Amino acid sequence: MSTIPAVDLNASAKRNALLLATAQAFCGASAPISIALGGLVGMYLLGDDKALATVPVAIYNLGVALAALPAAMLMGRFGRRNGFISGACVGICGAIVSSFAIFRGDFFLFCIGMALTGCGGAFTQQYRFAAADQGDFEFQPKAISWVLAGGIFAAIVGPQTAIYFINPTSPDFDLAAPYFATAVVVTGFIVAYVRGAIGQTSSCIKAVAAIVAAGLIAFWVGPHIAGFVRELFSPIEFAAAYLASAILLMFGMAALSQLKFDAPPTNEQRKQADTGRPLGQIMMQPRFIVSVICAVGSFALMSFVMTGAPLAMKLCGFSPDDSTLGIQWHVMAMFGPSFFTGNLINRFGKERIVTIGMILLLACSTVALMGISLTNFYVALILLGFGWNFGFIGATSMLTETYRPQERAKAQGANDLILFGLVAFGSFMSGQTLNAFGADGWNAINYTVFPIVGMCLLSLLWLRFQSPNVAVQ
Repeated sequence: MSTIPAVDLNASAKRNALLLATAQAFCGASAPISIALGGLVGMYLLGDDKALATVPVAIYNLGVALAALPAAMLMGRFGRRNGFISGACVGICGAIVSSFAIFRGDFFLFCIGMALTGCGGAFTQQYRFAAADQGDFEFQPKAISWVLAGGIFAAIVGPQTAIYFINPTSPDFDLAAPYFATAVVVTGFIVAYVRGAIGQTSSCIKAVAAIVAAGLIAFWVGPHIAGFVRELFSPIEFAAAYLASAILLMFGMAALSQLKFDAPPTNEQRKQADTGRPLGQIMMQPRFIVSVICAVGSFALMSFVMTGAPLAMKLCGFSPDDSTLGIQWHVMAMFGPSFFTGNLINRFGKERIVTIGMILLLACSTVALMGISLTNFYVALILLGFGWNFGFIGATSMLTETYRPQERAKAQGANDLILFGLVAFGSFMSGQTLNAFGADGWNAINYTVFPIVGMCLLSLLWLRFQSPNVAVQ
């Protein structure tokens, strides 16, 4: 008796989540490059007064905030795939402008480039919501985790790209060949897999042959591209690293081009569609309020501490390579737990995972206050990354329970507008705090963590006494 094979109801969601995770690995690499080097470039471009050194990083986050709602509305009208590809194009423009600004020594133009990069990053931040838009209720936290797990590769690719290109006078181009070849092969296999070419024998042979050929070409061409980019701005520091991020965005676009979502609604459908509840009513839900508070607390504090860390390390006598490696360990810790965070949320609940994230943020500041050795900086940044992961993914999962499908664009856009507006403020205040408190600036940054985490924990406690935890239907 034949049996009917089980149908995976999450098949399409898994396919898109895999592609979005791949795009996150490449497009998401722009963020660690911008943040790890933004403050250092600010110090490089400014004169004797370094008070505005972290302004470029703040403007990057402000670009994310200001573009969040327009990005969500744009994708609601023209579709997720077209929106994401457009966002990558904006990010490429930002990388080019930033590189040119560093070459010219123009601080204002560099800020414009960082703003454009942030606008492109607003689309990247929507990957997590796009993954959660499909699949059943149980798969949604996993989908968010899958996408953010791509960030662990961004954590490696971004800082290593910065270190590789930061000094254009270095003659070592050896890593470029395997670097480009690996990127082409990985992207090629994922695209072939989601297109169904890997599962069929005849198609599989052709696909593997094409991918291997492309990898060999990339292995040969890679050093020439890397040499051209590095020599283009020689001997100016930092400029080549920002231009290299444009190449990473191009790899991300290859993955984004394979996304498949429902067609965007026509003009007639939009006129007839039920737009759902007013935005104010959605935002007044206790669960929405607490999810935003915890997301802002985890993300803004992470940005506040992370932005100040490279500058504090420089003031303590450590090199740009040391601070960039510190950011790499931090970003790896941000995204590494994503491989299992979704399962932990399903097992223990969103609120408990967010609580653990807040406790880890407290541990980060405690370690940072215990000393200024390289070990203290690295351990604190790793704990900061773990705390962000649990706090932010848990809060994002809470948010997805507060709106209906027809309300997602405005709810997600409003959330990111608030979130990244305050993240930008945190980045800006990081430099101001370091400048205002001088030698005690790093301690002042870390003492600030305690009251904000306390407010987040109190909001979670308040939520327990509100309406039962029921998702909006």
